[in-house]
Amino acid sequence: MEILANFAQTSDSEMETLGRILEERAQLVRQGRYRSISPHPIAVYLAATAWRQFGERIIDDLLPVLNEDMSYSLFRRVAELGRYEPARSVLSKLISISGPFGSLGRIEENGLGRLLTQLAIVLPEEMSIHLYELIENANVESLRNYVSSRRDLVWTLEKLAWHKRTFERAADCLLSLSLAENETYANNATGTWVNLFGTLLPATAATPDQRIAYLRRKMGNDQVAVRSIAIQAMARCLSRHESVTVSGE
Repeated sequence: MEILANFAQTSDSEMETLGRILEERAQLVRQGRYRSISPHPIAVYLAATAWRQFGERIIDDLLPVLNEDMSYSLFRRVAELGRYEPARSVLSKLISISGPFGSLGRIEENGLGRLLTQLAIVLPEEMSIHLYELIENANVESLRNYVSSRRDLVWTLEKLAWHKRTFERAADCLLSLSLAENETYANNATGTWVNLFGTLLPATAATPDQRIAYLRRKMGNDQVAVRSIAIQAMARCLSRHESVTVSGE
C-alpha cells in the first residue's frame, strides 16, 4: 500500500480511506490477505487507463520498487490487455540491451523468467526477435547453464511458436535450447520443438507447408545433432496416436 500510495502521490491514510469506500461498494474484494478490484472488467479498464496515462512512470518509477510477485501481477494484468499500444510502446524499453531483459544472464540472475511469458503476449514480434538474438549468440555451454530461467524460456517460446509470423524464430530458439538440453520433462525444449510437427495436433498455428519447408531445411543442417532431432520431428509427423499439451495465450 505504501508503494502504491507513493506512486499515486497521495498519503497512506488516503489510500486506506479509498480502500474502505471501495470495499463498501464491493469493488475491492478480499482474497486471503490480498485485495483485488472487482468486477474483473473494471480492473482491466482501470489498468488500460493507467498504462495510457502513466505508462512511462509505471516502467521508470513503479516497476523498480516492486518485488517479484508484485511485478508478476503487474505483468499478468497488462497481458490481459493484449497488444495494447500504450503499454507496448513503453514495455519495449525493457528489452533494450541496457534494460533488465537485455541479456540471458540478467534474466537468470534477477529471476525475471516468469515475466517473459507475459511480455510475449504483449510484444510477440519484438520478443521473438530479442530472444532469437540472445539465444543464437550464446554458446551451447552457456545455454545449458541457464537453469532457473529455462522453464520460462521454453514456455515463452512455446507461445511465440504458436503464431505463424513468429514461428520460425521461436522454433530456431527452441532447437538451440534442445541442443543444450538440461531438462528431462516431456515438454522440455526438445519435446516442445518436436511437437510443432504433429500432423493433426501441431503445437502451432503455422501451416503444414510452412512447417515442412522449415523441417526440410533442418534435415540438411551440417550438425549431426540437429539432423537427429529433426528425425524425431519426422517421426512425430507420422504418429498415428497424437497427443499434445499447449500453453497458448
